[in-house]
Amino acid sequence: MSYVCERISKDDWGRFNFDRLGDRISTGGTPSLNWAIDRNDNIWLRRFQVESNHITFDGGYTGLTGWDFYWKGVLFFVELQNIGSGGGIDDEHRWSVKKLVGIDIPERLESKRSEILSDLEKALSDYTRRWGASSPKSYKFTLQKK
Repeated sequence: MSYVCERISKDDWGRFNFDRLGDRISTGGTPSLNWAIDRNDNIWLRRFQVESNHITFDGGYTGLTGWDFYWKGVLFFVELQNIGSGGGIDDEHRWSVKKLVGIDIPERLESKRSEILSDLEKALSDYTRRWGASSPKSYKFTLQKK
């Protein structure tokens, strides 16, 4: 499985109906115009929201993020909590840990839960490595599952 991290093309924007996806209520930030996509396996991931508490002085980043995760014809909404991240700048090792807060997997796909979560973790790893603040030589992403 190989993800390409890129800006969503106009054709893909229409194909996956992102205008309609953007009509949902967001708790913070604007949905990303970038994604990680594996065209061969028909899987993609896009950050939808970054939750903030707007009544605090500094904008109140809560560490909660919402993601659109399209898996082989099924769209999931995924909620993650940032646990921590760190490491060096640019050419050094970086790491990130996020906790899965929620994903609604339909009953008909429960037997595929481990495969879905494995694909989600890979997509998140590639997305956060590519669209993070730096481009490290090495990167370790960990998804803490429920």
